[in-house]
This record gives sequence, structure tokens and C-alpha cells, in this order.
Amino acid sequence: LARHQAADLFLDTLPYNAHTTASDALWAGLPVLTCIGESFASRVAASLLNAIHLPELITSMQEEYEALAIELATNPEKLSAIRKKLDKNRLTTPLFDTKLFTRHIEEAYTAMYERYQEDLPPEHIVLPSSAKGKHALPTKKLELPGSGSNQGVAVIVDMATQFMSDHSMMLEQAVTTRKLHQTQAKFQQALQFHQSGQLAQAQLLYDEILQLQPLHFESLHLSGVVASQTKNFHKAVELIGKAIEICSGNASFYSNYGNALKELRKYEAALSSYDRAIALKPDFAEAWNNRGVALYELQQYEAAVASYDRAIVLKPDYGEAFNNRGNTFKELKQYESAVASYDRAIALKPAYAEACSNRGVAFKELRQYEAAVSSYDRAIALKPDYAEAWNNRGNALTELKQQEAALASYERAITLKPDYAEAWNNRGNALQDIKQYNAAAASYERAISLNPDYDFLFGQWLYTKMKICDWISFDHSIKQLVDKIELGKKASSPFPLLALVDSPALHKHASEIFSHEKFPLHQLLPNIPKRARHKKIRIGYYSADYRHHPMMYLMADMFEKHDRDKFEVIAFSFGPDKKDEMRKRVAVAFDRFIDVRNLSDTDVANLSRSIEIDIAIDLGGFTADCRTGIFALRAAPIQVNYLGYPGTMGADYIDYLIADATLIPALYREHYTEKIVSLPDSYQVNDATRRVADKVFTREELGLPPTGFVFCCFNNNYKITPATLDGWIRILKKVESSVLWLLEDNPK
Repeated sequence: LARHQAADLFLDTLPYNAHTTASDALWAGLPVLTCIGESFASRVAASLLNAIHLPELITSMQEEYEALAIELATNPEKLSAIRKKLDKNRLTTPLFDTKLFTRHIEEAYTAMYERYQEDLPPEHIVLPSSAKGKHALPTKKLELPGSGSNQGVAVIVDMATQFMSDHSMMLEQAVTTRKLHQTQAKFQQALQFHQSGQLAQAQLLYDEILQLQPLHFESLHLSGVVASQTKNFHKAVELIGKAIEICSGNASFYSNYGNALKELRKYEAALSSYDRAIALKPDFAEAWNNRGVALYELQQYEAAVASYDRAIVLKPDYGEAFNNRGNTFKELKQYESAVASYDRAIALKPAYAEACSNRGVAFKELRQYEAAVSSYDRAIALKPDYAEAWNNRGNALTELKQQEAALASYERAITLKPDYAEAWNNRGNALQDIKQYNAAAASYERAISLNPDYDFLFGQWLYTKMKICDWISFDHSIKQLVDKIELGKKASSPFPLLALVDSPALHKHASEIFSHEKFPLHQLLPNIPKRARHKKIRIGYYSADYRHHPMMYLMADMFEKHDRDKFEVIAFSFGPDKKDEMRKRVAVAFDRFIDVRNLSDTDVANLSRSIEIDIAIDLGGFTADCRTGIFALRAAPIQVNYLGYPGTMGADYIDYLIADATLIPALYREHYTEKIVSLPDSYQVNDATRRVADKVFTREELGLPPTGFVFCCFNNNYKITPATLDGWIRILKKVESSVLWLLEDNPK
């Protein structure tokens, strides 16, 4: 904090304002100049300045922002007066009054709780102004063996042979004895070629048979099977359809017809065909299994499980059905059941690489990352060229913070499958984690070139480029991003958008798209029954950041100041235990501090319910290491978005967003899916116990010139847009001998 005293004026960014950095500057006595926008993230600094009674530092247009910066830099008396006012106000106004803030947020919690107790739905809450006043004026690709064109060919061929025998009399009536003998001989030879995998030779003979006998339905059917095996699914549907027109009583015809339709993503039609096969042959285990695959693709997961269960009853050693059932349990977030199903598949087929890889995915979701890596290793040992397993192994290693090993795994996947967009994307994520932003951006760009509509990647690519201030084609890229989101495409996760576009309506749309796709409301757990009133309201704070982190610099004092006569305060920590001083401080600030980093989302939600948390506060939102899935499962009857993510979550299961009248004026509430809690002063808590060091840094120590006006901005580099930098350059040109001091966020 003491370094701030070497600067003269903090220049804020738009559309993503300073948050903690603005509080740091103001607490250290450094004035902050901001330009207010429309979105939550672009109004934070204005919220802080209103709460510290310095509205004169809030501008609403770029020209006004630049003019005021120049005036303050060239008018020492005016700047001195503002600094004196700041020095007085930081100790006398609400912004740094943590005790007052804690009282306000407790009033908000109480208002939420009382509505719940009275069986009233969430509603906007506006708390009255404080006594001190407010200045008048916010992956994985799962294998689904059992549905592919190669499965059950031997069974199909055997059934076709049997069917031919059953219909020999019909055939004898339709052709002469000579033609019959020719057809039978050719058909037997074709079957031999087919069974041995010589598909081209088999097809030649099927064609010869059909020239002699155009209504030879077995040859039509098996020609369709060959077409499926060679990925010509339209032709397969045509040929097997003709076979069914001639002979509608063969279950295998309908089963294979369904397989071809499924590959064409005509899942409803495939399901109908499987149902017809089962009606003809109720003990047809393969049809039950493939029916489950179609139901899986239709996202009818419970029905899919029932179909797999029937296949398994009919064929207890059916490894593919166990594997597919495991995949479906995974979609239902029943990860323990998924692992058990994969285990059974592997026990039946020890060399089943796909089941080993899929089991690794389930272990990862259970946050059992070492077990996941071990399962992927087994898959790779069985199938060394298994690109998907190498990719998934990289994902587990990334969670273990073994980025270098993860990179090696992704690169192996890419070597095996150069057009593997998912591996290129994941490689970019790992490179970003180790701050190799140039390489990360290049990896994302390669993924986009392979799959231009890769889910949520376009925004991530732009965000990574922003970290290195790579603004090539910036305006064009932003227009592309906006157009994609307005069309409902999965173009960006919500967070990157905050620094790219100042539009609360667009932010809401992007959040709704993301929440619906990644974290939909899940019915795995039953509804929480109405609870009797607790003597103390039980508040749960959920975060990955209980350590030296900007979030804790703001919140630690509030945790300590909660009224323990009225509130029981419980921390749920799913981030690393750095064992630093901040971790030690906050760990004792709560009534209970629970480390849940190794628990699944379902386990955390169940734990929260068992403790009977009344109000669950998500301190992460859509930021790094968030656990939104916990709230999609309903951890508590009241769920709140606060502080970590400056915007709407776009999710029906987040009931409230804590803000203030500056951040979200009543007119802007329509851009938020949550009900808005409007605190009296600023929404942002601050820790007034933080000490500014006595050390006085020389300009030389800080790399600054000995004289001249020092503008600064210590915001992350990704918040700097071309327009922002252009404005700063114009300011510097107007203020002689001035410099701009920035955060070295990307040394390379």
C-alpha cells in the first residue's frame, strides 16, 4: 500500500473498473478518477467514490474523464484539496467503516431470511440510508461403444444366416433352382468375406446377388451394414429401409436401421426403430443397449439407465452396456454409481480402454484426481494411441496443478490427433495457468480454426489476448463476439465479457447461455423442506480464496465483526490451503471452517443441507476455481451472489445479488436474473485494519523518474482496452513530463 504514495492520480479503466485496487488506492490516500459505464463492473469505482463522498472524481464521458485528469495534473491546488478531503473522509465516511457495513449486510441477510420464513418469494430489497449518510447524487468426450457400426456384426451375420435358412422355402418359390444355388453360394461367400472384415469383397458379392435378385432382403440388409461400417450412413438407411419394406419381421434389420439413424443424429427415429426390434425380439440385449444410447443422446437419462439395466439382465456379461450405463450415471451426476458401473465393465473386459478412460472422467468429477490419472494411465497402456485418454489425463493433471505434465499429455494427444480441437483448447488453458499467454492465445486460435463454434472459446481467446495487450483486429473481434452472443451462440463464458463490452443486457444473455449449458438447475437432490426458524441465522460463505487474495483483503474484518448473537457463520473452503497468515486469520474468524476441496459438488451441497445452512453466499461466481455446481444443486433455501463476480449469474437458483444504488439503479434491474439487494452506501466491504507501511519509497526504488506528474493504474492488464490506452496517451501529451505507471502483469 505504501507504494501508492509515490503516485499522484490513479486512472481507472472502462468497462472493467478497479475493484480491490481502487480500495487499496483510496485507503492509501491516492485519488481515483473513474468514468462510469452501464454494467456492474463499470460502476464499481463510482460506488466506492460515492461511499467515500468524492463524487467529483466520477465522470460519465471519455472527454470529461480526460479533461478532469489533465486539470488535476495541472492544477496542484485542486488536486491537493481533493487529497486532503480523501485523507479526512477515509476515516469518517462509510466506505471503510467495516462495523457499519457488517450491520448493513446483516440487515440484508435478515430481510432475506424473514421473507423465506413468511413463505414469500425473493424480492428486491432496499435498505435505508445509514446514519452517517450517503453522498447524493454496478469435456470430455465419452466413448459410447455398443452403438457403433462395428458392434455385433458377427451376431448380425449369424442372425442373417439363420433367417436365410428359415426362409429357404420362400426363396425357392421365387427363383429357379439354378439361380437359388448361385445366390446361396455367393451369399455364403459374401458372409465369409464380411465376417473376416473384407468389406469391399463382401459388397461386390452382395451387389452381384442383388443384380440377380433385387428383392434379396438379406443382401440389402447386409449391404446397409457395410455402408454403416464405412460411415456411409445415408446409404445404410436407404438399403436397410428397403430390406425392411420387403421383410418387416426381422428384429436385427430394425436394430441396424436404428444404428444408422442414430449416427445421423436422428435419435427419435432411431428410438422408434429399436422399439420395433424389441417388440419383435424382447430378449434382444443389443437393441436394449442401443436404445439406451439413443435415449442418452435425447438427454432422457433415467429412461436410458432403465434400458441399459434391461440389456444387462438379459446379458449379464455385457461390458458395453455397463460402460454406457456409467456414462449415463455421469450425466445424472451420480458419479459413485458411474464408477461402480465402469468397474463392472472393466472386470468383464479387462482390456476395455474406453471404460478405463470414462472411469477417469468420473473420478475427476469426484475430485479424486490421482485415481483419475491412474485410470487414464491404464487406458493408455491398453491403447497407446488413445488421444482422448491423453487429453483427459491432462485435465486431471491440471487439477493437480501439475501444468507441465498436463502440457505433455495434451501435446501427446495432439500428436496422435492433430485436428483435436479440445486438446488444443485444454493446452491453451494449461499455458495460461503458467502465464505463457502468447502460446496460450496461439493454442486457442488453433482450436478455433479447427472448430469455429467451439463452446465458449472465442471470448476466452480474446480475453487471453487482452492479457498481453494484443489488440490486432480488436473492434472486428468484439463485433463478432457480440453478434455471436446476440444469436444465442455459446461464444464466451461470462467473465471475459466484463472487460470487453459495457452492456448489462449482453452480460445477462451470455450468463444465461453459460449457466444453462454448464450449470443448469439439477434435480439430483430433493427440494429442501421448509425449516423451522433457527435461533441464529446460519450463513455459509463459499470460496476458493481463503488465503492471501484480494477477496480476503476486503472481507477478513467483516468475518470477524459478524454479530455472533444473531448469526452462525460457516466457511466452506474449496481452494488450496496455503498456510499463510491470511488463511490462519480467517480460519479462526468463523464458527466453523470446513475444507471441502476434495468433496464433489453433490457432497458439498448435501453437507450444507445437513448443517441446515439458511443462506449460502457464493463469493466466486464465474471466476477462477468457482464451484457453481454446488448452487445448481441447491445448497441452501436462499442463495446469494456477492463480491467475487461483478455481474448476474443468469441462473434461477441464485436468488439475490448484493449491490447498491450506484451499481444497479432500479432502471437496470431488468438486466439481472437475481433480485437486487441494495445496500445503503457501497456494496463493497473493506478491511480498515489494514496498515499502510511507514516506509517511504523513493521514486528511484520504484523505477520512476525523479520529477514529473505520476499517473498510475494497477488494474490487471486485461482491463486495458485500446480506447482506454488512447485516452491515457492523450492525457500524457497534455501534461508535460508526466508518466504512466502500470502493473507489470505480463513480464514477457
